[in-house]
Amino acid sequence: MYTVMIVEDEPHILNYMKRKIAPIKDLELIGSFLSPTEVLRAFEQGEQPDLVFLDVEMPEMTGIELAHQLLNQQQNLIIIFTTAHRHSILDDFKNKRVSCLLKPIVTKDIQRCLDAFKE
Repeated sequence: MYTVMIVEDEPHILNYMKRKIAPIKDLELIGSFLSPTEVLRAFEQGEQPDLVFLDVEMPEMTGIELAHQLLNQQQNLIIIFTTAHRHSILDDFKNKRVSCLLKPIVTKDIQRCLDAFKE
């Protein structure tokens, strides 16, 4: 079982992501955030999930910048970036538990990522 947070600046995509992870019995949603500063505040208050679904393109700071900050606070954190564009972001996170999903995200893709982390 993984505790999960979602960070997505678009409310309709945030709700979409909640619906996509709901049927996955290995995931327990403990927080969803529309801005990077909200999730940073939650981490500072001691809320630290096992896994974060993290949008790459956000106005306040990029998901990549946020990922580095979150990993500094919790080094064993799993991050799954969600993006509409192909990136080479995984190169920035060698030796970390990081993956990437292209939007639109489907439940089977989420499950595939989770299975890879279990191996």
